Amino acid sequence: MPQNEPDLGSDEAVRRLLDTRFTPNYLQTNSLKEIIENREQQRSKLDEEISSLVLRLAQLSGEWQKVNNSLNNATVTEMPYLYKWRSPPVLLRVCKSWRRIALTTPELFTRLHFDRHCHFNPISLVSLYLNHSGILPLDISLSPELWHAWPEYVKGVFDMIKYHAHRISKLKISSSSPLYFFMLFPKGHDHHLPILRQLDIELRLNRGEDVGTTRIFMPNITEFNINTFFEWQNIFVVGNSLRRFGASDRPSEAGSQQLLALLRGCPNLEACYLHFEDNSFDNIFQESSSSEINLPKLSEFQLLWCQETAKLREILPRLRTPNIESLTIKADYFSELLNIIPAVSSWLHAGSVVHLRKLILSSVLVLADQLHTLLAGLPYLQDLTLGLTTITDDSMAVLNRDINPDVCPALLRLTLTDSIHALHAVVGTLISRLKSSSPSNLGELEFLREFHAIRGSWRDSTANDRGIDEKEAKSVIEDIAKRYSKLKVDIELRGVEEEVFGHGWGGGGGDWGVWDDGIEDEDNAY
Repeated sequence: MPQNEPDLGSDEAVRRLLDTRFTPNYLQTNSLKEIIENREQQRSKLDEEISSLVLRLAQLSGEWQKVNNSLNNATVTEMPYLYKWRSPPVLLRVCKSWRRIALTTPELFTRLHFDRHCHFNPISLVSLYLNHSGILPLDISLSPELWHAWPEYVKGVFDMIKYHAHRISKLKISSSSPLYFFMLFPKGHDHHLPILRQLDIELRLNRGEDVGTTRIFMPNITEFNINTFFEWQNIFVVGNSLRRFGASDRPSEAGSQQLLALLRGCPNLEACYLHFEDNSFDNIFQESSSSEINLPKLSEFQLLWCQETAKLREILPRLRTPNIESLTIKADYFSELLNIIPAVSSWLHAGSVVHLRKLILSSVLVLADQLHTLLAGLPYLQDLTLGLTTITDDSMAVLNRDINPDVCPALLRLTLTDSIHALHAVVGTLISRLKSSSPSNLGELEFLREFHAIRGSWRDSTANDRGIDEKEAKSVIEDIAKRYSKLKVDIELRGVEEEVFGHGWGGGGGDWGVWDDGIEDEDNAY
């Protein structure tokens, strides 16, 4: 007997059954047979049902495969409104049951985006959303000048939204007229947006626009992007929860003072984009020249500068940003090269540890000694971009590891954009950062992984004007990449569309498309 087989003879219950003297009579025997036959019939019926279901499943599987093949072979036309935030208009048209469910699901009606072309009267749709979103926070995006509707329709939409302003958590307004903005926030009044987290405003208003005593209080806002000429600093009142801020239009002198006050009142600011010109800072500092601007949590800073740099060189060393990781400084349009690197060095090296990992300098005067001073104090820099400037042979040699092993030991990515540079200097720098070398005083050295040259002008030497064919330069760099498999190169020749300097954060909403069937009465759902 196998070891794992039970010994029924030793089982007490079995032994009692075997030892019994009971003998069933005729009726008991027939009753037991009937029970067994009934159980067999039930099992037989179940087997038949299972076989029938298996056959039906096989048939359905074949039908499903036909439908699936048909769908895979069909040409897909994506409707412009079939996105998750535009689901209510679709769900309301499936059937009455779906419509009833949609109308009782307020989460479906919290995102109202009209920031693309709209060819129908949106009042009914806006009313539907506002009424069925309940008390939930709203995400609203408006570009009224793109609506092909009568002015009274636009005013009606803004009037409805105005009474739900306290529920708005995200708001985006784009317009070239102050009329629409002040429809939503009438002049001369205080407006409270207690749960607003993100605000994006693009208003092409005239400088000196009279905004009266309008105040908009946003105590819990975390992201604020504004693009306008008018004195917005006197309107918006933010709390200390602000994390990301972008002002992409140059403020006036008075606006600059207000902006400085705003920045100083935001100790939790993590990302900032600013656009300034020198003459707007004539009286920005009323305090002593040694006053500091402390932004302890700032990690990303983009600065677009216009005209001269005297005030910029005065301001930057006063910044205290111990945790900054990404810095971009660019000149507005094609101004004179900014002689700003010494001020940037004073600013970044003011702290005991520099955490900067990404640096972009465009239209900046790049002198070898100044560049060396700056980069030698950035041991954690991984991504460096130099653009719209002349990178002399000596300046490029600053990054040559054979010459300066302690400069940018962690550099992984180097980008040259619309710059003038010498091929031999670039090649020497690349090879020095790809071959094995002795550790520096700062520890192990990283190998360069990416090199990008965008629409550059290649020279034999920056000391003369003798150019090198772009295709030849590209071939030389690509040969280096083949020799050193660690390196990824991207050489873009001139003649490609000019770079556009983007600003702000966040994404735009979608297009509602043509939705001109109107909204049925809610009673039709029942």
